[in-house]
Amino acid sequence: MNKKIKNVIKYFGFIQRNRPDAIYPDDLELNELFEDRLGYLKASEQQEAARLTTIESKMSQLVGQTGIILTLLGLFVSTFLGRASAFPTGFKILLIFLFLVALFFYLATIFHATKHFNIGKYKYGRRDASTVKKTFESKEALQLEEIKDLLYTIEQNTGLNDSKGDDLMYGYRTFQVGTLCGALLILVLIASSFIFNKVDTPKVRIENEVKISKLDSNLVEIQRQIKNQDKHHFLTDTILFEK
Repeated sequence: MNKKIKNVIKYFGFIQRNRPDAIYPDDLELNELFEDRLGYLKASEQQEAARLTTIESKMSQLVGQTGIILTLLGLFVSTFLGRASAFPTGFKILLIFLFLVALFFYLATIFHATKHFNIGKYKYGRRDASTVKKTFESKEALQLEEIKDLLYTIEQNTGLNDSKGDDLMYGYRTFQVGTLCGALLILVLIASSFIFNKVDTPKVRIENEVKISKLDSNLVEIQRQIKNQDKHHFLTDTILFEK
């Protein structure tokens, strides 16, 4: 069981092995085909440079896509928060679980895809001007030194590019799981609008109720009394006017 869990953790890149740095080939000795060897190594160096550009471009795209999906997922979930009180407890637990799993894997995606921003961790090999300042007995000796530099540079850069490629692969895997959980969360929320579509009407409780009986008859009696008073005042004013 522990082995399976460990394999799952490795699958998503939470446990990674450290790649050793390249070793400079000081003891390399060659006697022929210097030009051909240099041509081959220069082509390999350019290939690794192009590979690095592709990997970092895909990592940046992955970070951008993850940020957009996280924003959209948050906006979609927020529209259903008002209905959460109508959901049963088990359903709420399911929604919270899916949301947390999606959030965890999306954050893991960003973690893997932004590792290459730490440039101090990736010490790429490159040609050094100090090589030209050295004294060489012949052209072949200079070419041999250049071959050594290229061998070290290619081996070092290939290992670093492989590490970045692994991070890109792990980020893609966590992105897949996060997207799957996010999609399930959205589907469950949409289904909830049909399953729990009954909204209870809030009831107002009145304390110390006042009961009014025979309201219509009382209103009629009050209206009659008002008419009688108006008629009495009218007759009184008429008599006074005649006098």
